[in-house]
Amino acid sequence: MRNIHQTCQENSTLYRNVSNLKHLRETETEIKINGLILANQQLSKESMLDEAKQNDQIKRNHFKKSRSGFMDKLIFDRCNNANQFSFNTTNSREIYYYPNAKNSFSNLNILSISFENKMLYDR
Repeated sequence: MRNIHQTCQENSTLYRNVSNLKHLRETETEIKINGLILANQQLSKESMLDEAKQNDQIKRNHFKKSRSGFMDKLIFDRCNNANQFSFNTTNSREIYYYPNAKNSFSNLNILSISFENKMLYDR
């Protein structure tokens, strides 16, 4: 069973620190911040069906706009390597970026964020 860590490695060599994801592998969501692909997130079957009823391909252009049912908060942690990000999901409805997780929790001015849902199939 492919996990999100493997998916990120397949799609980009930059974004490999991914942890604490608890969703089923039903769809894959590409996360873009300021037009840059950061990571891929997986949706549960239930939230995928809810989103499909609203729109086949959903994009949001502001980081405080929420999407019901799957990913209300992302935490991006740059750690010590500018090319490594990690993120966790919680029940909050904001997205934060931490330039230095050890001693700084200031928000990045995010210009845009978009989500694209893609079906995944068992191989």
